[in-house]
Amino acid sequence: MASESVPPDGMTGAELEAAATFGPAFDDETMAKLETVAQGVGVSRRLALIAMARGADSLGKMHVEQPDAFREMRERIEDFRAHAQGLHELAEAAALRMVIAECFEESEEAPAIV
Repeated sequence: MASESVPPDGMTGAELEAAATFGPAFDDETMAKLETVAQGVGVSRRLALIAMARGADSLGKMHVEQPDAFREMRERIEDFRAHAQGLHELAEAAALRMVIAECFEESEEAPAIV
């Protein structure tokens, strides 16, 4: 028997019932492509970490003395920020799917919301 779950905040029983019929958001091929893209984000992530490990004086000096490198670093960090925002949205949606799935009754052939 499934543990009792509480519907996500602000979600009525009717909304939960409607949400419980979701299908896959994408197929396995798309999932593999997304994973491949995510593996290429390491350099941008490390550049963001470097920026966080430097003070304003160090970053300002880089801006003045190495403007091309600074510009590229800034662009890569912006790309990483957008990627991370997308990951956050994906994680929120995945977590909601798991919460909804917890509301299914195990004993039913076709899932029923409890």
